[in-house]
Amino acid sequence: MDDHDLLVQLKAERDIARVVTLAARASDRKDFEMRRACFHPDAVEDHGHFSGTIDDSIAFLEPHHENYDMFLHFIATPSIEVEGKRAYAETYAIVVTQLKQHQVYTLSASPSAMIGCRFLDEFEERDGVWKIAKRTVAFEWSKTDWTTPPKAPGAPGSTGAQPSRSSEDFVYGLGDGILVKAPGNRA
Repeated sequence: MDDHDLLVQLKAERDIARVVTLAARASDRKDFEMRRACFHPDAVEDHGHFSGTIDDSIAFLEPHHENYDMFLHFIATPSIEVEGKRAYAETYAIVVTQLKQHQVYTLSASPSAMIGCRFLDEFEERDGVWKIAKRTVAFEWSKTDWTTPPKAPGAPGSTGAQPSRSSEDFVYGLGDGILVKAPGNRA
């Protein structure tokens, strides 16, 4: 492999890793248009309990996410193999969720879950842009617990940036939104 081929390979791996993390962030922030932008229009997603096109997936996930105050994906470094215009990635993840307070009967805590899973992705480069063509989610384990919900802005003891599951989250303003630009829309 010469230097040019190595640079092409490294750029592909970087672009693919960025799509993996951007798709996770999009779910965390309920930015479903950004999530859609990480997948090719004909992409298929299989979560076991759900399988369908990316549009079907978003139609399934969008109302489901309304039940949660928090969704956080902790993404490990993906293993990526590039073969021309196709690539394969396996990414370990831990997803932490917390139900909205009104979904439960207690005022001091709400159920949360930690889910260990792997994203098994098939990527394709089309028109110079790498996106997910097929995603299979392999669920490895889960744990449910009761946790205290995040404090409301201005509440006694609350400090720092307050998270938001929307485009109002601080990450959208960081560097004029450079971290949340769609694949192919970043120099």
